[in-house]
Amino acid sequence: MAVTGLRKYFGSNDGFFNVAASWRWISIRSAEYTWMQSGADSNAYYLKRADGTIPDGLISAQVYSELALRGTLLPSSTWPLEAGTWKTDDKDSLGKDTIYVRLPASEPSPDPDNLLLDALTYRAVPQSVDAVIFDDASGSLTGDFTQAMYCAEFTTTASYRGKLGKDGSPLVIWGADSLMLDGSGEHYIAFADGQSINPEVHIGTQSRQGPTVFLRSNYANTVVRIRGGQLFMPDRLDATSLLKRLEMWGEESDVVLRRGVQMTANDSQIIVEAGRATFRHVFSPPNGNIQIYGGRVDFQEPFTLTGTGNGISVLGGTVSVRTTKYIRKIVLQSLRQTGRLPLLDMATGVDVNVGEVELWEGVVRTDSFNGGAPTITLSGMQEIQVRKL
Repeated sequence: MAVTGLRKYFGSNDGFFNVAASWRWISIRSAEYTWMQSGADSNAYYLKRADGTIPDGLISAQVYSELALRGTLLPSSTWPLEAGTWKTDDKDSLGKDTIYVRLPASEPSPDPDNLLLDALTYRAVPQSVDAVIFDDASGSLTGDFTQAMYCAEFTTTASYRGKLGKDGSPLVIWGADSLMLDGSGEHYIAFADGQSINPEVHIGTQSRQGPTVFLRSNYANTVVRIRGGQLFMPDRLDATSLLKRLEMWGEESDVVLRRGVQMTANDSQIIVEAGRATFRHVFSPPNGNIQIYGGRVDFQEPFTLTGTGNGISVLGGTVSVRTTKYIRKIVLQSLRQTGRLPLLDMATGVDVNVGEVELWEGVVRTDSFNGGAPTITLSGMQEIQVRKL
């Protein structure tokens, strides 16, 4: 696991993210460590290094810790310890907290030093109740993340060039209501289950290019705003992800919503001002809409738009329809100050299935339709190019 050049802020820099051991299971039944019987509880043993010192870097108040012996042992908040439990404390006036454990009664010896090598493992996943900031130009944090980091705000700055998470093992964030992702790194990030939050994700707000972000969210109220960089959602082709609102504001933004994205909240919305978007998901909120003011948007298989209140409003840019799934309604109405008519391209060699096209001003190119031609309502000045109906 690579952990280099990273900083975490709780109002001051404690450097805990620099400790590689914090992000992986480590053996505390090894030649590096030894166990001493506690004078405060003869059934409990506490951890020291083989040289007699207390192991700095393993214990922090701002972590979620786990200890495992043939399965995860239960943490304890009481003293003396019960059989099969553990805690971090300083019950023996050591000057620093360390790990105390009382082995299960089923073990032949109460002394952890008598266990097989590597039988007892420990992990302390860094967490924060305030803010986590990555700002080093080359720092990276990759590995197998099975526990979540807890923080209120999560930020990568414009100078950050590192990598967070990896394909198949995203960095899991728990409880954050704001993600500010800048720089030019590559990040695999997932919001953890079990928290009722309103996460907002901002990508490329300070750096025009922006990072490449693979994102998974299990919250129906997730909002994503992107000005630069790339967004792939969800983070894997076989995953699902919930999204309430997407806003694209920068020409350097590139978004791909894969088929696992679900937009079902009552007022879900997509706004595209610029950039390039590829939509392959299901858009089915009762009263949601998609507004396109510029850029290029490709609706690809199996994109579907249903619901009595749903529609796609094209006021600028280029829209291509390449899906055979049902799209209820598309409205073209140009913004004259742009000087360019919106283009709806349905001449893509695909039998599209559009219920209605309402044309106020713009260009429509059609090829063929599945199940018959849509209703096309004409109002004002417009151009229609029809190849085949």
